[in-house]
This record gives sequence, structure tokens and C-alpha cells, in this order.
Amino acid sequence: MAARGRRPVAERPLRDLVAHFGGRFAEHMQTKEDVLYPAIESALPEASTSLVALREDHRELRGLIGAIAMRLEQPRHGIRDEQLRVLTRDLIDLLRLHIRKEEGIVFSVASRVLQEDEISMLARRIGRAGTHPRPRETTRRPGKAS
Repeated sequence: MAARGRRPVAERPLRDLVAHFGGRFAEHMQTKEDVLYPAIESALPEASTSLVALREDHRELRGLIGAIAMRLEQPRHGIRDEQLRVLTRDLIDLLRLHIRKEEGIVFSVASRVLQEDEISMLARRIGRAGTHPRPRETTRRPGKAS
């Protein structure tokens, strides 16, 4: 039964999301933690503090996915569906923030402190672990037509 007249949560897309985050995306995050972040820390030790925040984001993303997976195993009811909605919104928001931080910190720093051959090698190693998903923007940007 749906809470407050809401339709039940569409479980298939959430199960697919959990599978993606538990598989290739989890490998992708781990590869960044094992390969890219240490390369940046080695080249620019001052970046360590920023990288700690990105690792923490990864931990929180894993936790949110685990919480969604756990809720999906519970019997359907309005409260469970509302929890899934909240967890999914939190996941999307955190992923968007994380990608922005990563683009601002990691990729800009990497392009300045790593040599071209190092960047190519790291890109190949990270690419093998999966793709970097980019959530669709839901807000309109000023000056852009819908």
C-alpha cells in the first residue's frame, strides 16, 4: 500500500541501480581509491585532505546503496516505499556533489601534476573498472531553453 496516495516504488530500476553500484561502479570507486588518489597524493601531498573527503563520499555512497538494498528486501508497505524514496534522493544528491567535487579537485589537480603518460595509464586502469555515471540534471540552468 502506498503512503499518502503515492504510487508504489518502482522496484526494478532500484534493483538495477543496486546491482550497478554493487558491481562495476563499486569497482570503479575502489580503483580510484587504490590507483588515482594515491598517484595524486604522491605528486601533490597537499591534496590529501581533499581526497579524504572524496573517500568519505565513497563510503557514504556504499552505505546508501546498502540501505536501499536492505529496504528492497523488506515487505512492501508505504513506510518502506517512503524510505526508499528518501534514500534514493539522498544517493542522487550525494553522487552529484561528489562528481562536482571530484571534477574540481581530482581532475584539475591530476592534469596539473601528473605527466601525460601517467594520466593515460591511470585512465586505462580506471576505465577497466567501469564507467563514471553522470546523473541527469533535473534543474534548468539560466539561459538554457527546455
